[in-house]
Amino acid sequence: MLILHLGIGMQWLGALLLTALFLLLTRSLKRPWLSLWLGAWACLLAAMTMLRVAFTVDPNPKPLIMAYLACEYGFGLLLLAGMASFVSGRELRPRDARLLAPFLAFSVIAPVVIDNFNLLFSVHAGVLAGLFGAALVVASRAPHESRGPGLIVLTASLAGLTLVFLHYVPTFAMAAAPSPPRWLDYLTRAAFLDLILQLLLGIGSVMVTLERINRELDDANQRLALLARHDPLTSALNRHAFHGMRAGDPCSGGGVVVLVDIDNLKGINDSGGHGAGDRAIRAVATALRSVIRSDDLLFRWGGDEFLVILAGVDETQATARLATLDRQLELARGEGGPLGLPLSVSYGLASFDSVEALEGSVAAADERMYRRRRDRRGSPGTPSFAPSPHPHEPS
Repeated sequence: MLILHLGIGMQWLGALLLTALFLLLTRSLKRPWLSLWLGAWACLLAAMTMLRVAFTVDPNPKPLIMAYLACEYGFGLLLLAGMASFVSGRELRPRDARLLAPFLAFSVIAPVVIDNFNLLFSVHAGVLAGLFGAALVVASRAPHESRGPGLIVLTASLAGLTLVFLHYVPTFAMAAAPSPPRWLDYLTRAAFLDLILQLLLGIGSVMVTLERINRELDDANQRLALLARHDPLTSALNRHAFHGMRAGDPCSGGGVVVLVDIDNLKGINDSGGHGAGDRAIRAVATALRSVIRSDDLLFRWGGDEFLVILAGVDETQATARLATLDRQLELARGEGGPLGLPLSVSYGLASFDSVEALEGSVAAADERMYRRRRDRRGSPGTPSFAPSPHPHEPS
């Protein structure tokens, strides 16, 4: 009997520690399944408290046994609900409370009908085994990204609890006999096995939660890194991404940089408002994407400027590729452009032979772009997109 009381006391202590642990977790991590699991361990702590008092103090323990059974079923149901929340994101709804009714009814009726505690526990163990088994089935449906060491520990502990409580059904039924077999004496130490499996269950629950949080943090960091490298208006790369380029990038072997400037963006803003200006910028980005390859790089360089890096081409090839840009600008303007306002751009290009030479080539392309714009203003018939007068001019 001393071993039995010691085992129950250890289970109570384990439930207390896990309740405290999940209380701390829920204070810092707002996840619905953690709150449900906190409730589950609090129910187990209350159940162990009732059982300890029933076995040591109360001479007529039926009310305590009823409370013990109700709290144990609360543990199993909240454990199952937390697992469903972790796997599928499902949250408890008010109507789910009706599922408690049959368990509460059994908690009240069973101790009245069954006087022998071993026989009562045999039936009770079957109910708990069903709840543990249901939680195991739900855990097995966890998405692939959740299948880490934590889920292995969690499912192993649930499988162990299911099997152990299934084995309690016949063994405690035999222990209820007037002369039970002596080999059933090991059941007085069963609480220690329950304690080990419950601790593993708690550890596995914490592990899967931390693994989920780590994945969420990694995803958030990736999104932040993506935002840090991209312009939010056009989804083009930004200057930060440009200055982060290094040897080994697709353009390392050389190519052509093209600096594109939107003509009269201020006039578009003055005529149609900044919304029209934003649509003009997006339209130019769309047009540029339509004339470059998927592995070419498009940067939002400034308020009305874009930088395009065309890898592995010379200036003649780059000019030929940009020849349809006027047409693409017309199409982009027709698909949500700046309220039908005229839309044109000027550009300059320069070649480069390495990542290190890019900044010098950008400066040369910028100078050529402004020179062409001046030339075009002096000669109204000159097209916006003329090939470089010095295609082989060094950058």
